[in-house]
Amino acid sequence: MVETKGAYDADLWSDLLARMESEVGDLSFTTADEIFATIPGYGHATREKIVNTAFQNLSVSLRVIIRGVEPRPEDVDHARDTALERIAEGVPLGSLLSGFRLSLRGIQRRLLALAPEYGTPPEQLLEWSNLLWSLGDVFSTSVTAVYRDHEITRTVADSTRRAEWIGRLVTGDLGDSELLRGAALYKVPMDVPLRILVAPFAEDAGPETDAELQRWAGRGGATLLTAVQNRAVTGILIGDTQGTVAPPEIPVALGAPASLTELHLTTVMATRVMRTALELGLTGVIDEATLSWRLAIGTSPETTALLRQRYLVPLTDSRTFGNDLLDSVRAYLENKLNVRAAAASIPVHVNTLRYRLRRFEELTGCDLAEVNTLVEVAWVIAALGGDHGL
Repeated sequence: MVETKGAYDADLWSDLLARMESEVGDLSFTTADEIFATIPGYGHATREKIVNTAFQNLSVSLRVIIRGVEPRPEDVDHARDTALERIAEGVPLGSLLSGFRLSLRGIQRRLLALAPEYGTPPEQLLEWSNLLWSLGDVFSTSVTAVYRDHEITRTVADSTRRAEWIGRLVTGDLGDSELLRGAALYKVPMDVPLRILVAPFAEDAGPETDAELQRWAGRGGATLLTAVQNRAVTGILIGDTQGTVAPPEIPVALGAPASLTELHLTTVMATRVMRTALELGLTGVIDEATLSWRLAIGTSPETTALLRQRYLVPLTDSRTFGNDLLDSVRAYLENKLNVRAAAASIPVHVNTLRYRLRRFEELTGCDLAEVNTLVEVAWVIAALGGDHGL
């Protein structure tokens, strides 16, 4: 029985609430009909289930009113099962919440209609209304948590399936039907050239590498589908990034453009480009054309060792001056053998640069005017990667 205030007639209210309880069955049918007629999202819901849910909602609402105290989470112990049932029927969270509020309004309207007959004062009706809306808050919190957990689970499952599809695509392990199904599901076009993307995945960076690559592709108007596997981010680049600057701290290797059915044939080269770029300390967007002859550095360590012996070891007796000589040669090569531009880039006086170049030739016994020497020196400098010292 509801606790009374002042001179209110508790017996009359008990009769009112008992009458309401007797009408819950009929109210559940009219509530279900109203839900189907006014709330979108219930197209695949079963009427019998909605009637049962309405009955539960109406019964809970009356129990809270009869008890006369603020509702608790245990008062809506049916909320989880209701949420799971609606999820299975494809009912959005907003529609479910609207359906529950409609049940509350049904109870409220009936109370207002019967109140004059039982002499129920406005203050008591207001108190009952507040209890109903508090119940709405408790129910909303419960079902929202269920929907949130389901969405997280679904997102993880979708991500896992997409990663598996991308992984099998790049290795050429997809059958035709799986290829077509995934292309339709992930909106990958079949009739335009695509590119494989490979970038290193740093454990300490977590998902940020993947997220940064997604933002980079988006800035250029492209779409990037990615999967993290074998300590690398592997992706399918749809569209052109239009020269958008890539993440500055990592190499972003791109394979040659190819159709979806032939994309896996470019994976090996894209992976090789990425690994070579890491060895050479290169960053930004890189492909095989960018690397050119430098692709061979990673495949021929014997050549690198030979050239180190020829061009670096003679400089080690005077390490500080040797590094100055190496920096000067590097600047000379990077500035297309233009002495003045190379000197300005370090910067040193032009005569200082000329002296250093001559000294490098004397110590190594080479001639920087010969094409073979230039190729060999460029090779050994590139092999140093990010380590510019001896």
